[in-house]
Amino acid sequence: VIKLTTCKKADNQIIHIGSGEEISILDCAKKILKILKIDQEIILDDAPEGSVSRRCPDIRKLKSLVDFQAMIPLDKGLKNTLESM
Repeated sequence: VIKLTTCKKADNQIIHIGSGEEISILDCAKKILKILKIDQEIILDDAPEGSVSRRCPDIRKLKSLVDFQAMIPLDKGLKNTLESM
């Protein structure tokens, strides 16, 4: 993100940020519950129209603008984020 703030070509652009690794929303929710040590069944309901069922950012534009390499694995990033709350 810091690199993008100094990249003029990124001005007024929508840029996806992530590792490029795909994970389902369900699997992400399971990881969060595990980190929080919550033993809870996840009950799925129909998502509202337009909602995403999978998460996999297209980071081609990001890589074309700055030297980018994901440095923090998802599990560690989730853990760090949840612990900071």
